[in-house]
Amino acid sequence: MGAGSSLNLPAETRALEKQLRYEAGKNTGTDENPAQELVKLRGLLQQLAEDFDSHDIILRDSSFIKREEDASDIILEASETVLGNGTRILKRSDGSKKQIDPKGVVLETWPDGRKLQTLPEGRSLETLPDGTKINRTQDGVVIVKKTDGSKLQSNPDGTTIELTCDGRVIQYNPETQLRILLEPDGTQTQTNESDGSCIQLFPDGTKIDTDRAGCKVSEWF
Repeated sequence: MGAGSSLNLPAETRALEKQLRYEAGKNTGTDENPAQELVKLRGLLQQLAEDFDSHDIILRDSSFIKREEDASDIILEASETVLGNGTRILKRSDGSKKQIDPKGVVLETWPDGRKLQTLPEGRSLETLPDGTKINRTQDGVVIVKKTDGSKLQSNPDGTTIELTCDGRVIQYNPETQLRILLEPDGTQTQTNESDGSCIQLFPDGTKIDTDRAGCKVSEWF
């Protein structure tokens, strides 16, 4: 690259280049002349400019352009407002907002109605546009509650507990591969998904044991 090449560099970088040009002019104790050293320095600055294209870019007004590694969208943090109580409000160009209060509680909102509140200890509550609420605890439990009244709790160990909108309760353990279904009338069905066997218990005391071959044995208590 020639010494006269033009680069689209931030003001801070251009100031650095100016300083380096001055230093190169003073350097007379090397085998290379100042012009050659300046060519090398501009090469380094070119690499710096390329780095700006692949990383988050911080601007003077504290706004920034964030380039997502796995997405082509560019999110522009357009403005920041600081309230008298220390609350910071960031307004993005896509219409979303991020509010951070002095205690560290973060509230994010989007134009489609989605909301996400995150507490300092790690708990969060998210509301989706359709009204679904997702509660995440600091120990990794996730509870999803839909508008039809159904709920699904997922635990860190992989076990789940589901409450359907018609009142059924379904528990599942991936380690044992056991699925337990409790009907509203009290009927309980335990299914071993590894071999297909199941045990049914009815409110009147009847028990039906079905083995992996499909053979049923009925008992009454």
